[in-house]
Amino acid sequence: LGRPAGGRRKALLIGINYRGTRSELGGCITDTRYMNYCLCSRFRFEADQILMLNEDQRNPYQVPTHDNILRAIEWLVSGSSPGDSLVFMYSGHGDQVRDNTGEELDGMCETILPLDHQRAGPIVDKELYVRMVAPLGPGVRLFALCDSCHSGTILDLPYAFVPELNPRG
Repeated sequence: LGRPAGGRRKALLIGINYRGTRSELGGCITDTRYMNYCLCSRFRFEADQILMLNEDQRNPYQVPTHDNILRAIEWLVSGSSPGDSLVFMYSGHGDQVRDNTGEELDGMCETILPLDHQRAGPIVDKELYVRMVAPLGPGVRLFALCDSCHSGTILDLPYAFVPELNPRG
């Protein structure tokens, strides 16, 4: 995350507490505030390099709705080139929906749940991959942190880390 040689840096931080719902969470917005502080103080990101979406935002385009999240992802990856470092952080609810394509080994697609997911629907792993991972060219680094249920394969990457069951030591 340090300053890449000649590269640009951008971060998208999404925190959704789902205030006033039966599914309310307590720390997701706080998670993004801490990450914002870390990126600015430790990694010297500038304020204009970070886009935060959460329920506390006054700008209606920074409220974490389905459409706003997709627009923010487009902002994150647009114009990326070799040497760039991008950060994506999501803290909120995750879920699974049936995979009708046969691509998922377990038959389920992982999702993130925007603030308006009951009206607009979830954002599925395949869409996150197509919009955030596939457009990146060689030499662009994406650091993705997802704190949600079912987030282990949320970006639908073509590989997975499987820890050793009986680590030595």
